[in-house]
Amino acid sequence: MSAVVRTMTVSKHAHFVLRLGLAFVFGWFGVDKFLNVQAWYGWIPSWLTFVPQNPFLYVLGVVEVIVALFLLLNKYVRFASITCAAFLVGVVLSFGINEITVRDIGLIAMALALALMPVQKKYHELREIERFVRRQKK
Repeated sequence: MSAVVRTMTVSKHAHFVLRLGLAFVFGWFGVDKFLNVQAWYGWIPSWLTFVPQNPFLYVLGVVEVIVALFLLLNKYVRFASITCAAFLVGVVLSFGINEITVRDIGLIAMALALALMPVQKKYHELREIERFVRRQKK
């Protein structure tokens, strides 16, 4: 296996791990909004008090589950990861940095890293890239 394919394979695994981690977090958040909606009332920013709490949290839960599914299925990954980062930036800006939101900074970094990664190719496409690189060296 060439260095190009090996590097792309490592990148593929990193891409998968980042997607899986963010999907788990956002999937959990989304599902929990349906199972335990009252626990999320405190996470509605004060400037959104005019919005009915339950419908807002249910819509947010649906969005979070959809984003998690996009990440799990490796579809619209850039859109999903930017959505995750934007949501988390909103949380940090609304509540400041505290013992809970500090984890969101790490999640923001994960989401942005994923958004900046190249679109993952299938293994057979990696082999074609390897052949192309070999031809270019000749």
